[in-house]
Amino acid sequence: ISSAASDVYKRQGTLIRGIKHGTGTLTTADGSTYIGQWHNGMQHGKGELTYSGGHRYSGDFSHGLKHGQGSMMWPDGSRYEGAWHKGVWQGQGRWETAAGVVQEGEFFEGKLVQSSDTTSGSNSSDSGITSTTANTISSQDSAGNSS
Repeated sequence: ISSAASDVYKRQGTLIRGIKHGTGTLTTADGSTYIGQWHNGMQHGKGELTYSGGHRYSGDFSHGLKHGQGSMMWPDGSRYEGAWHKGVWQGQGRWETAAGVVQEGEFFEGKLVQSSDTTSGSNSSDSGITSTTANTISSQDSAGNSS
């Protein structure tokens, strides 16, 4: 989530030379909210990011990107839980669509590349992730504040 002059930052930690550091809350002009840890002005550590469109990420951040373990939930009930790398699904994870299709396994650059035995609803060559969903995830992380 990127900051603009019209955004509101409430801190519980410290500001170092005017830079967010510690624990705090940022609400952007579009209504997105980040509550969590900051380091050198970027989300870093544990946090929760709620986008103005209603989807929410909860988990680890590194240098302003989703990185580590976390979960993303969409208003329609779809969700991804698992590993993130520099803002995209990468590593072990579980994707469940609003229709209940579940896929688990190894993700690479936001796509399922190897499913585990517990995958249901489609074969292992079908990631179950629509291009719209994958593009949404990519644009959220490259722009930093899409909804």
